[in-house]
Order: sequence, then structure tokens, then C-alpha cells
Amino acid sequence: MPIQNSSNEEIILCPNSSTFTNFDWLSTYEISRVLHTVIEPEELKLLQVETLIEPGWKQSNPNDIRDKMIESLKLNDQILINKDIRILNQVKSIPTNLKVAINKALIEDHKEKYEDLLKQIEFSLELNHSINHDKKLRFKILTPKFCKSNALYRKYGSNRFLIIKLDSNQFINHLRSTSSKFMITKELTRDFFTRPLRIANRAEVIMVDLQSTPESSICPSFSKFMNDTLNIELNQNLSLAKWVARSSLLLSSTNPTIDFKPENIRRVPDVFSNSLLISHDEMNLIADALGLNYLPSAIEGRIQAKEVFVWRLGKIPESDDDENHLIQLWEDQVKGFKSVVFIKFMAFCYNFKLKGFQKEELFTSIALDQCQIVKGLTGKGSVMTDGAAAISHLGALQISRANGKTPDFLPSVYQGRIGFAKGLWFLDPNSDQLGQTCWIEIRDSQWKANLKPDSQFHFNLCRYSVPVEKSASLGKQNLPILASRGVPSSTLRDLIHEAVQAIKEDFLTSDPLDLAKTMARQTSLLAQRKITLRNQFRSFHDPTINRVDKTMNNSIKESTTDQLDPLSLAPMSFEEELTCLLTAGFSTSNRQVVEGLRKVKEAKLTRMLNFKIPVTQSAYVYVIPDPTGTLREDEAFLQFSSFRNPYTGLRVAHLICSALISRAPCVAPIDVQRINLVANASLKRAYFDILVCSIHGDRALLSLLSGGDYDGDQVFVIWDQRLVEPFQNAYPSAYHEPNETEWFDKVLTRTVKDQLLLPYKTDSKMFMNEAQKILLKGLFTPSHHSVYSLRHSLCDYILGSEDPLTFLIGWIYVKCLDAPKSGLVLRPQKDGEIIDLLKRHIRRLKIGDRMDMNLPMPSFLKDEYQGSNRYFKYPHESIYVLDRLRDTILKARDEFRSQNQKEGNNNFYIKDPDLYDFFLSQKSMFDKPLKKIEDGQKEDVFFKWGRLGIWIGVLRRIQRKISSLNQIYCKAVERSQNDRSNHQLIQDKDGYVPREDNTVYFVWESAYDEDKDELEDLLNANDNEKKIFKLSKRAYLDGLRADGYALLKASCASYLTSPTAYFPYVMAFREICYLKGQAMAGKYWKHFIPLQFLEEEKEFEENRSTSLTQESNSSLASVVKCIIKISDEHNSNSLV
Repeated sequence: MPIQNSSNEEIILCPNSSTFTNFDWLSTYEISRVLHTVIEPEELKLLQVETLIEPGWKQSNPNDIRDKMIESLKLNDQILINKDIRILNQVKSIPTNLKVAINKALIEDHKEKYEDLLKQIEFSLELNHSINHDKKLRFKILTPKFCKSNALYRKYGSNRFLIIKLDSNQFINHLRSTSSKFMITKELTRDFFTRPLRIANRAEVIMVDLQSTPESSICPSFSKFMNDTLNIELNQNLSLAKWVARSSLLLSSTNPTIDFKPENIRRVPDVFSNSLLISHDEMNLIADALGLNYLPSAIEGRIQAKEVFVWRLGKIPESDDDENHLIQLWEDQVKGFKSVVFIKFMAFCYNFKLKGFQKEELFTSIALDQCQIVKGLTGKGSVMTDGAAAISHLGALQISRANGKTPDFLPSVYQGRIGFAKGLWFLDPNSDQLGQTCWIEIRDSQWKANLKPDSQFHFNLCRYSVPVEKSASLGKQNLPILASRGVPSSTLRDLIHEAVQAIKEDFLTSDPLDLAKTMARQTSLLAQRKITLRNQFRSFHDPTINRVDKTMNNSIKESTTDQLDPLSLAPMSFEEELTCLLTAGFSTSNRQVVEGLRKVKEAKLTRMLNFKIPVTQSAYVYVIPDPTGTLREDEAFLQFSSFRNPYTGLRVAHLICSALISRAPCVAPIDVQRINLVANASLKRAYFDILVCSIHGDRALLSLLSGGDYDGDQVFVIWDQRLVEPFQNAYPSAYHEPNETEWFDKVLTRTVKDQLLLPYKTDSKMFMNEAQKILLKGLFTPSHHSVYSLRHSLCDYILGSEDPLTFLIGWIYVKCLDAPKSGLVLRPQKDGEIIDLLKRHIRRLKIGDRMDMNLPMPSFLKDEYQGSNRYFKYPHESIYVLDRLRDTILKARDEFRSQNQKEGNNNFYIKDPDLYDFFLSQKSMFDKPLKKIEDGQKEDVFFKWGRLGIWIGVLRRIQRKISSLNQIYCKAVERSQNDRSNHQLIQDKDGYVPREDNTVYFVWESAYDEDKDELEDLLNANDNEKKIFKLSKRAYLDGLRADGYALLKASCASYLTSPTAYFPYVMAFREICYLKGQAMAGKYWKHFIPLQFLEEEKEFEENRSTSLTQESNSSLASVVKCIIKISDEHNSNSLV
């Protein structure tokens, strides 16, 4: 790799040196990460890197580079002088799952496989604004990890990019102020984003790795990359805001699936509210004439010079004249025609010669007597299918298979990206399940940008519908809307009482397995497991294998970071920990189980304090427009594949009733709508676990819900009639949206043609500068959505949901959510007007003197935003609904805590023999009085020193060590409880288990070593006795191996501590669970070693030889045979 001299323009994170030649990128990054963490930037520029790096490291495993660098720095006193040596501990190791993958690639010695692995690793930099007086930008090179898959990484490899992570809270606060926004944007532009970053022999510009190319080629490389990402010439009519948004589509987390042939891409127009029908026969003729190889679901056309109009495919209803009509037309569309109407139809067709789509036109005439005239005017239609289109049955099947899924039935919808199209694709209800054509529709609303000729149409999958198995919850946004539209507060309080009662009843059973099932059904356990699997991509951790066995495969031994405590392997989640205990067989008399159940119940009550009120008759589902057009206005269709009422257990299949739907955000009275769920034979065969909405009416149903669309939005559906019946729909005509241009300024409004096309063609450096400015302006376009979310809550609290100011602030909040993507910025003077209006109402409440610079907060937000005196409770004539609900939840939680305190810990004072029997049986076997062969004879030397070898060398040593650790742990816990600043038990294992003295040396491998007590007991022994002692100890340890030794330690901890102690679970959670699980299965450890050992002992006594050496060897061989046999039996039973 050629070396590039550092430029003054560069930001040097690690200086260049010839030493880095032939180092792979991961090793270079690791060296740079250690140096940048330990050494100040100014010192780093002057550092002679070659003095710290050895040439032999080029062949080293990248996993070892961090440790090698730290050792090298320790040896160099001049670098660490005046530095706290503990700074070296801040350099984290590579995540274990990545280490495993690296080791595997290197062991197999496949260079291509290792290179492929590098393309899946995320390299990132954290950027902060210094809080010190110097106000400088601070950088931190982050630990490499597996990246989330997206289209850009799959094309180029994630190792070609450096991800910049900004401190969002810090920067966003600055951006809210106009002056701060200007200063920080200028600073970041001048001092960071427009300057190349240097990491050793690599230079990077705007995340594009230039691989140390000469400086003169930086600009062309950047231009080529941006054009390859989104073709400049083909998309020159896009606004700059859209250009930024479209380019970012490639960064969406997706999974690769299948390629669609271009000729099987069906580009169709959206259906509008004023769209009419066209018959299958007429559509067939039009499709043939246009050269289409399929029957489009919709087609656009123009009558004379009128606006483009869309017809959708469907069966035209019969009329009184009994004519076989071919097409429907509005009355005003046929004015001026006497017998024949002339229509120009248009459709996109794939041109094989040009390798792209072209719009083809067809002029045709239709006799008026074959046209069904619909009364009324064409009017201005609104989009009814925004973001949603159909996909063939075969296409959906292949996508599922490519994603590793073999479902019993296909998901009904798939959210994804194909080319620069995005949205939701649903199964075509008319698609032949045995069809051999893999096709997909793309509507005009989904087509976001044009592709260069001969581009691939690869479907990148985001999400898909799954069987609905859990009910949903009401939230803090839709609860006030329900109350304002007629739902009594008493009904909402009843829901809380039902939820609290259900929490109590669900956990009444004493059967551990039933409780474990309840945990999976009623808690967030399954969701947590999905998150863990997603975050620990490629994690090969196997918790059934002990992690300290030196003979164990390294890839398994090291991979213990999948949300497990590294010391005990206890799950980080208390819900997962409780499930493990219950599955192992621990009953509700166990303190850990009781504490876990208490935490679960209290967590559910605390969740309700954030206004997550469970509604059993509800669901959260995807929503699509009706592809058949058979649903009437205000009708919808919903059926489930496997949903059951979580409390009754009854199956809920097809809903025929009234229901309420809403989506997030939900801030205006019209954001909750009442609809009718009906039966529909045309939809029943194809759609499960999704809501199908009518395409009839003036507006799409989802557009009423805070301007939603069908490109992947999910809705909350409630069919609990206690909520539905009293609810009164708000009519959209009563709520007029403000003029967007009056409240928001447009940014990045110029087109790509105006600002980027000419520089791209003529001056690559100018193009890079212009593109950087645009990208940065898009990045730092401030969004006020969080501020206006609070302001809306305040306004709703003091004025109510129906007040015009509440509606206005809610509208601004919704607009701000998508403002950066749309190129909108709230006008500062309008923002000031809103603040003035709110202050005026607040002064009327006589709380203005507490306001200072900030607006006060409603009292119901206390649990969400802690530590402020800005909360107030407005003296309404009727108490605000969220205040009422919060009081109800607090009362229920206080009752729960009081009841829990009364129950106490009365059942915790009996030790569990299933846990301590293993150690106790061994102890009683080997520390009992020495056996005499016959009266009057001398002690048997072998059995005396053989037993002492096991008791003193292994068991007593474990007992003393465990006792010492328990004392250290108890003192550490006591210290933490006395520290008022720490309200939790010490989590850092070094706090109660010193790493060097305990966690490293108190393991199976170190048990073979002699300790101080052991040497003292052997002072008066002769050589033969010492030999027997050591051989017996070694044979016993060889038989136990690491897993048996770990179980012995855990059993000893249970034997030595009280039944209420946490110590055994903190130190050896997995081993404790295994001991209990074995006991519950009837396989008691006390029946293993002692009985078989006695049989071998008896056999030896009957056949013992006169030679001491032969006696020792024979006996030890017998003991080894015995314990190895036991070890084999133990290993055949996987650990919990």
C-alpha cells in the first residue's frame, strides 16, 4: 500500500509511518485505537510510532494487537509518565463474538474469508464537543464490532467507511438556538467534516475510505462514489432535500434476499379517491397494445387536455341499461363527446434495448354506450395507496426462503427496499399460488429515484408481518384523546384494575414450569431475547459448557458476552434470570425466585406509570389499502392466525365488530378513528395479522391519523366495546390544517440540476465542496419535535384536546418529526409566538413566577422526567384523565409493596439440600476418621494420605477459599449499602472478587498447584506419603475436570452460606441452576462419586499388592478409572 505524507489539512487520529506497511486494516485500527485513547492528540502528532510497534505483529492475530500495544506502552516509561496507568483499562477488548469469527477465519487460513469478514465490521468514531473552557472537538476511536447489514455495506464493505457518532443530546441542544446552530455548524464544517481524517496510512473523507490514494484523486473518488450511490444526471430534478433523503435509503438496516428481473417489475400508478373502474377485458386490450406482459392493477390516462386520471382494475357493477360496460367515467369527463370518447392511456414498460423503463402511450376510442357514466365531478383526488403495492405469491415465497424462513403460511406483507423504491408489499389476492412468474409491483409513490440502465432490482428486506400473539397497550398520547371523545375515565381506571388483578393472578401458581411459561407470555422476555440476538450477531456462546476448561475449544470458551455476567454467567435481565431459576426447578420458597417475581410484578406496575395500559382486546398490526376494492367506506378487515386473549386463553380469529384505530403520533382528536370490522370473502384467503382498509372515501384512512401512509406504518386496533361504544368520531372537516408555508421555511429547495450537475461534470473539487455543504445542512437541520411533544402535553393539560392552540401545537409536532427529511425548518418568530401564547395561559394560572426560562410541566410527567421543580397540578374542575390514572396506578403499586412487605421472608430459612449435597457428600467421605485395616495393625498409608490428598488438597482448600470470598463479598455489599450515592449492589466484580487473586487462580487449572496450607500439612510426611498425597489429589482433579470442579465450588458456596445469601448465585449462577436441575431430574450427585469410589476401594483392598509402588499405582489407576467414568456420565448431561 503506498504511503501518503500527512497534510496540514488532515485531522490526525494516528500518525502515519512506514511501520504500517502490510498491516491489515483491523490491526492498524487497533493500534490507532490504543494510541488515541492513551495519548493526547498534541503528543500523538510528535510520536515515533515505529518505536512501539514490532514488525512481527504483521502476522499476529488482530485480537492480540490491543494487548501487545498495552504491554509495549508499559515498557515505554516516557509515554506513560505523568499518566494514570488505569487509563490502559479504558481500552476495551474486541467483542467476543467478533473475536470468535476472527479466530475461525484465521485458523481456517482462508484469506478470502478473512477479507469478507472485514467487510462486515463497523469502524466508528465518537465526536463530542468539549465541556471545558477550550470548547474543542473531542474524538474517540470506538471498539470495532459487527455492523448492521445494509445495501451500502454489502456493495462496498463496511470497512470502507468510518461511522461518525455525534452526542445527540449535546449537539441538538446547541442547534435549537440560531446563534449556537450557526457557530457549531461552522465549527464542525471547518474543523471536522471537510477535512480528511488520518488513521495511520489511511485517509478518509465523509465516510469514504480512499485507501491512501494520492491527494489529487480524492475529489474524483468522492464524485464517483456519490454518483454511484445516486445517479446525478438521471435525478437532476430532485430537490436537494430529497437527494439527501434518497441517498440515505441505502443506510437502512436490511437483509438481502432475491433479484427481480427488470421485465417482471410492474410499474403502476397509485389509486386515488376519485379513481374509477376499468374492466378486465378492456385492460387486457390496452396492456397488449402497450406491450405489457401482465395485466396492471391500475393505469393512468388523459382525456383531451384534462389532468391525468387513474383507473383501477375491477369488475364494473351492473346498471339499469344492462350494457356490458368497459370503463367508468365521471360526468364532466364526457362533456363534449357525442358517441365516442378519446382517451390516451400511459404506462411504464421495460425497454430491453435501452435497459430501462420508458413511458409508452396508447390513443384509443371507446363508444359512450360502453362507458358507465358516474354522477358527479372528477374533483381533486387524494392518494389511497400511498407506499403499498402487490407482490406475487412466488416472489414472497422466495423472499421468505432467502431470509431463512420456512413458514407454514406466507407473511401477508413485506417492508423493504428495491432499487430506490421503498414501502410495503402485500400478497396479491389474485396471484396463482402455483404461478411460475416472480413479479413485484412498484407504485409511483414508492418510486423515489431513477436508476441507471441495466441496474439490478434486488429486494432488501426490512421487516415482515408475523403472527400476532400479544395484545397491545394504550399510551399517554391516545388516552387523553379517548377521554375527550366520550370514553369515561372510570372505564380507563377499570382497565388498570383488571391489569393489576391479572398481574396478581398470573403469578399465583407455585409450579415453577407454569411460572416460567407465564414469564414468557406476560413479560417482555421474548422481546429482550430478540434484541439480544440482534445485538449479539454471530454470537456462538454456549452456556452449557464451562468457560475455564483449558482443553475447551477457544471459540466457545471466549464467547460469553451475550448479555451474561462474565463472572457467574447469570443473565443481565432479571426476567431472564428468574426464568432460568424456574426452569431449573427452584420453587417460590427460594429467595431469589421470590425477589425475581417481586421485581417482575413491580416492573409491570412501573410500566403502567408511563401510561402503558394493557388492553386485552387489542393488537398492533401492519395496515394496507384494500387491493380488491370490495370494502366500503369506514370498513376494514382483520383476521388473526394465532392470537389468543392473554387472560382467557380463547382464540380470536376473525373480528366482526366496531373498533378504534390509532397510530403514533396521536395528538389530535381525529387521530383516533372508529371503524367497522367486517367479513370479506375476497380478503379472507390471503391476509392474516394485518388490517386491510377501504380505498373508498375522500381520504385514505391512514392519512387521517397524523398524516400516515401505507409504506410500513403500524396501527393500534382496539375492539373492547367498553371503549368503542362511547367513542364519538371527530370529523376531519372540523379541523383545518394550518398553511405549511406560514409556519415553516424551506431549506435545500434548489434542485440537483441547479447546484450539483455542472460541478459534477466540470469540477470534481467544487462538486465535493458543494455536496459536503448540502449533506451537512441536511444533517444539522434542527428538529423541534421533542420540544413540541412536551408543549403539546402542557397545552392539552391546561386547555384540553379540542382547543385550537392544542391542535396547532400538535400539528407542528407532527410536522417536525419529518422536517429534516422534507427540508422544513420551523420559523423562529413562529416558535416565539407559540411560547408567548403558552406563557399567557400559564400566567392566568398564577404559576408564572416558577417558570423562569422554561415552561412548566404537567404533574403526570413526573415519572418520565425526573429531578425538576417545574411540575404543577392544574386545578381543573374535573381532574385531568392522566392525573386520575396516575393516582390509580400509584395506589395499586403502594398496595402491592405493602402486601409484599407483610409477607416478609418467612420461608427463606431452610437450606436447599439439592444445592449443598454434592459438596457435603464429598466432605463426609474424605474428612472422616482414618480407617484401620484390622485392629492392632498400623494405619493404611495409602488410604490415609490418599484421603488427605483429596480433603486437604482439594475440598478443604475450596471450603476455605469460598469462605474467604464470601466474607469479601459481604463487606463489599455492606460498603455499597452505606454509600448513599450508590443505591444498587456492587456490579463490578473486582469490587468483591479481586481479579488477580481469585477469578484467575481459583479455577480448576490452578487447583493442581500447591498452596501454603497444603505445604504445612506435608512438612512431616516422607517422600512416599507426599507422592501418594499428590497423585491422589491429581487423580481426583483429573476426574472432576473443570465442569465438576466448578459444580463443587458452587455446592460448597451453598453449604457455607445462609439460605438467604445472594453469594452463590452471584458467583456461580449457572452451576447452581445445574445442581438444582439434576436434583429435580432425580440424578443426585451424592449417588455418583462416593458409591462408585467405595466399590473401587473394596476391589483394591481385596487385590492389593505387597509392593508400595505397585499398591500406589494400582490404587491410583483404579481411582482415575472410577472418576473418569463419573466424569463421562456428568458430561453426558448438558449443563443448564
